[in-house]
Amino acid sequence: MDIVKNYNTYLNWVDITEDFINASNELKLGELVHDDLFGLFDAMAAIELMDPKMDAGMVCNKSKKIFSFDEMIDMETIKIDSFTPAELIGIIDDTFSCMVTWFDGHSLAQTVFINLYLHNPNRITCKRLKSFAIVILKIVDMINDFVQQALVYEEEDFQPKTYNFNLASSVSFSKASTMIKVVEDDLTKLIAENTTEKNEWKALLVRYNFTKQLFILLNNYKKQISNNPTSVQTLKEFLLTINQCLSSCEELLKQWSDTIEFGIKPLVNDNVVVDHCKPDYPTILGFQPLINQRLLPPSFPRYTKIKSRSDTVNYLRMFLQRIRQLFRVTELVQFGDVIKFFNEFSKLTPSCVVSRSMLQLFYLPQTGLIFGETLFLKIVKESCKQFIKPPVLCNNINLDSGTKDIVDAFFNRCLVPFKNIIQTYGHNRARQREKIAVVLKDFVVIIEESITLDRYLSNKLNQNFIGFLQFWLLYYKLCFMSQYLLSGFELELYSLHEYSYMYMELEYIWDYTTLLLKRVAEMYLQSENSTNGTNCGKNNRKKHTKSKNRNQQLNFHEQEIMYYKGICLLAGAFHRIFLAFTIENKITQPEQNLNTERIRYNHRFLPLARFEGGLLSYDKYKERYDLFDKKSATKQLYIEAGQLLSQGRMQFECVKEPSLQDEIQTYVKVAKTNTIVINLLLSGHNTMAKPDLIFTDCTHFPIIKFAKS
Repeated sequence: MDIVKNYNTYLNWVDITEDFINASNELKLGELVHDDLFGLFDAMAAIELMDPKMDAGMVCNKSKKIFSFDEMIDMETIKIDSFTPAELIGIIDDTFSCMVTWFDGHSLAQTVFINLYLHNPNRITCKRLKSFAIVILKIVDMINDFVQQALVYEEEDFQPKTYNFNLASSVSFSKASTMIKVVEDDLTKLIAENTTEKNEWKALLVRYNFTKQLFILLNNYKKQISNNPTSVQTLKEFLLTINQCLSSCEELLKQWSDTIEFGIKPLVNDNVVVDHCKPDYPTILGFQPLINQRLLPPSFPRYTKIKSRSDTVNYLRMFLQRIRQLFRVTELVQFGDVIKFFNEFSKLTPSCVVSRSMLQLFYLPQTGLIFGETLFLKIVKESCKQFIKPPVLCNNINLDSGTKDIVDAFFNRCLVPFKNIIQTYGHNRARQREKIAVVLKDFVVIIEESITLDRYLSNKLNQNFIGFLQFWLLYYKLCFMSQYLLSGFELELYSLHEYSYMYMELEYIWDYTTLLLKRVAEMYLQSENSTNGTNCGKNNRKKHTKSKNRNQQLNFHEQEIMYYKGICLLAGAFHRIFLAFTIENKITQPEQNLNTERIRYNHRFLPLARFEGGLLSYDKYKERYDLFDKKSATKQLYIEAGQLLSQGRMQFECVKEPSLQDEIQTYVKVAKTNTIVINLLLSGHNTMAKPDLIFTDCTHFPIIKFAKS
């Protein structure tokens, strides 16, 4: 204390609170102040002391001691028997609220295990609550296991640490399900006897039915992805069982929602409720938000707000819809469509790591068999065959055993990057971006191998095999490169001044992809004709089937070519629009004393620049910019942009692929609306106004608007 007093005598403290607040009010939303001694990293790492949402020490209850569940039982301060239906309904509803909050990335200690009854269910005398507690623990254990097996979660997605709580692992599924079945029968008898509180007992039965059906659903899923062949059903039987459980759960949720007010609620005059944020934590019978406070680090990184009961029902409904949706992957035939499905599934909001993990394990469980039935190697080979039909996979060329081994070894090495991309699309959207850059490295390596193998086969068999395997892998490489750049728009990583060269690179990649697909279609037809020539003695039925398959595949190539040509034209239009905006100073440029445009350009594309032939250079961009800047030819840029938008719209209107229609309609709307904007600019309307970009319809291509002058 003496040291502190002596230190304070040399200081002249000044209260700057009011000055600080006045200065901060001048900042716009999203703006930050940067100083040499306090940058973004310091701001993100800082903890606001005395704020309960950031300083975990402030939540500690210093006014009274918190007792454990066992201590409270010994002291007879907690109820363990003779619960009313309203009490049981309240406990069940708030337990599910805690569980779905855990799904969102919060700690088990701050969510599920603030329910004291889950700490030691064996000490609960009431068989109704005891059976529910055990089943919930089993559900938590299964979900925790699913997420950890899939390995597609990040720290912000999921907290798998169980803090050594007992998750009822010693209780078998059959025993747990029997316990809850006994309770269901007991409640059914009570309702039939026309007892008092009949509606409350019915509402309670609905919750037990839901819990049992969810438990059965997750257990069936667990058995299906297991390595035990005796417990695995056929895919058809499994999907039938799952759909029955899902339908039952969805119907029960409707009844649950209608009776959501039946459970007990916290008392408004309860001191604990007032002191500890009533809306954030359940504080009804059996819940103690501070019971696990000592298990947490001094400054826990996230403040936990438990979902409300109505939000919980909505979340469970969304969760069931996700589970139903993930099983639609079984309807897809082509591997390329499967990758698109994984990508689209990860886009769903709000993000749900549990459903993403379940999709991963269902499609490619640890057995390495697709849906537990088909070798992944077979799927990859079939994907290559459907895309470009290389002669080495068409059974019309006799390969010796040594050459077959070389080809098989190549496709086995292809499994790693394809497995990695599937796992990458299981992560949240923010993490996917950095992981795509890693997967691209794997594809570059395997593409080099494919070039060598193509040459080897050509020399070995005296036929032209050049490009077949290479183009198949190159197509995926270009798709993932464009996905990497597009994710920057989705995550809002790009500044407005970067848009012109982002769209330039996308235009280049998609133009390259279009040319590649045209060549692939030619090679596919060439290989198909060669195969038909060697099999001319086969019967007409087989010829008819092969002809039908060929036409379907050629139609696929046509649809893909038109799709990529359309988005290429769209990217070209936006490149010219933002180039014109930059020349006309409609876009604010960053100060050059911090860095240069070349440095920013190279930094933005650094993860992709190492891949040869994938991108243009800054010099190409600068050359195009200087060409129009010197001539002040922004009118020419707007004219070209309008033409490209119209051409792109016409390309999209020719695409008939059903799976692309929603995306196509969005692009058509963007093209039409921005064509009108370009015509207004060409007519001299709002020439000095700043552009306002609307990404609500499409995350990659904005609708441009101008403020009224």
